[in-house]
Amino acid sequence: MPANSVIRFINNIKPDFILISITLSENIKTTKRLIKEVRSRLKIPIIIGGPAVNGVNSYDTINVRVMQNASAKELVTLINNMY
Repeated sequence: MPANSVIRFINNIKPDFILISITLSENIKTTKRLIKEVRSRLKIPIIIGGPAVNGVNSYDTINVRVMQNASAKELVTLINNMY
């Protein structure tokens, strides 16, 4: 999905945060580009997780919260602590 479409969708629904799950490691670069584009236009918390994220620590430069091997309960705790 092109970044402009994603940003338009985010602007329409006005979520409190964005949660992105990355299943395949080959999608990491694309997701980083998407996050950078969203960050350049919107100020919204972004959380990433999924199988491709586990064990990868190269997300510092894109200012996101990373959930690695987390349970749903841990995700809820993280979201609650954001506010």
